[in-house]
Amino acid sequence: MSYLVGNILNGWQERVTRSPKQIDTDHAYIHEGIAFDVWDTSAVNNATRNYRFKTPATKYVHFRPASIGISEKTAVFGVYLCATGSAAPLSGGSTFTPVNRKHYSTNASGVLFATGVATSSTAAYEKMYETKIYGGSGPGQTKSGAAKGEPMEWMFRRGREYCFMITTTGDCNVNMNLFWYEEDGG
Repeated sequence: MSYLVGNILNGWQERVTRSPKQIDTDHAYIHEGIAFDVWDTSAVNNATRNYRFKTPATKYVHFRPASIGISEKTAVFGVYLCATGSAAPLSGGSTFTPVNRKHYSTNASGVLFATGVATSSTAAYEKMYETKIYGGSGPGQTKSGAAKGEPMEWMFRRGREYCFMITTTGDCNVNMNLFWYEEDGG
């Protein structure tokens, strides 16, 4: 690599258009080492699978359900804010360690994520979002339903607990990848 002044000064420009370089997608958060995700692949047998997503007290979490696919039937995916204090309805489950999308970053996620949690009272939920996902159809069940992207982004409250629910209309496999990034400012 050449460290000539001309090369350094031209390094801030995009090669073809000569516009300032910028990354205005989720890729920027990966470069900053503040983007995380978790995967869960489960068989959900005509039931509801619950997930716990507790945000850190010191970071703002921008949440995006990046990919939700089912093998067949239909499913409903919902995001709920849980009550605080003794009314918090989530317990148990298996915790997952979120993965930093910048593989060599030392930043760890402040989110506590668990799957297979039990709920005690849906009255303690505030529904924020819900979408229906359609599964396989056609020869060989080759199509899977999915929901993804920036239009689904939520900025979650700091230090709060959220419940994600996937309810299926029959026996199927659910493959879910959750993506978010965490920042200091709001």
